[in-house]
Amino acid sequence: MIWYRFGQWILRHRFGVLLWVGLLTIFFGFFAARTELVTSFGDLLPQNHPFIKVAHQYSRYFGSVNNVTIMVEAREGTIYTSEILTKVARMTARMDLVYGIQHGSVRSMANSSYFRPLAGGVILNTPIMRGLPQTQAEIDEIRSNVH
Repeated sequence: MIWYRFGQWILRHRFGVLLWVGLLTIFFGFFAARTELVTSFGDLLPQNHPFIKVAHQYSRYFGSVNNVTIMVEAREGTIYTSEILTKVARMTARMDLVYGIQHGSVRSMANSSYFRPLAGGVILNTPIMRGLPQTQAEIDEIRSNVH
C-alpha cells in the first residue's frame, strides 16, 4: 500500500520530481566529469618502509626507483676507443647476469640497435655494436651508428 501511494504522489508531482532528478543529475554529472581515474603503482607501496624511503630519496636523481644508470666518461679523448667500448660491452653483459634483473631492460650501445634505411624503402634494425671492436674502422662504424 505504501508503494502505491508513493507512486500516486510521484505522478501528482511529476514536474517537481523531474526537476529534482534533473538537478541532481546535473550536480553529480558535473563532479563525475571532473573525476580522473589514476593508477599509480607507487601509491600501493608501504610509504613508511625503509626500502621505499630510500627509493624515493634517490628517484629524483635517477628518474625511477627501479633503474640503474651508469655513465662511462673518457679521461682523455672520446669513449670511442677499443678499450672503453670493450668495458661497456662487458659491463652490459655482467649487468644482465644480476639476479632479479629484467633482461630485456638492460640497455647500452653494446646491445641496442638503430634503424638503418636502405634503398628501395627497406629499413633494417641493425645492432650498434656487432661485437668487440678490433680495428679503427670498426670503432669508426660504431661511432657513426651512434650518431
